[in-house]
Amino acid sequence: MCDAVCSELRDGPQNLDFFELTGRISLEILAPHFKYLGSPAFRRKLVKMSPLPDLRKFADLIDILHDQSKQILEMKKTLLKNGDETLLKRVGEGKDILSVLLKANLNAAGDGLSEDELLAQMSYVA
Repeated sequence: MCDAVCSELRDGPQNLDFFELTGRISLEILAPHFKYLGSPAFRRKLVKMSPLPDLRKFADLIDILHDQSKQILEMKKTLLKNGDETLLKRVGEGKDILSVLLKANLNAAGDGLSEDELLAQMSYVA
């Protein structure tokens, strides 16, 4: 809390909003421990019930990103199964990051990434 107050007062004396500061500090304290709170489904419910509309909207955006990533992954898998000719007709001609990742994953023979790991990589790259 001292660091937060000091940073606010860096430019000299001024009025401080302690409600905002304590709210920020509370979130910083709770956030590292949030991942240990129950199952992922339980944490998802807590986020959806949050009184913070921005947090709920952020969760909705994550859901949209995940759903879109799944659709793109399935489409790319289908294209790869149909062969290189199909990929050559697509934008990027199969040389995009996802196509390269999927090809490498298929050639990994057992050491490849799981579908969840592929989706996580897609979210990271996007």
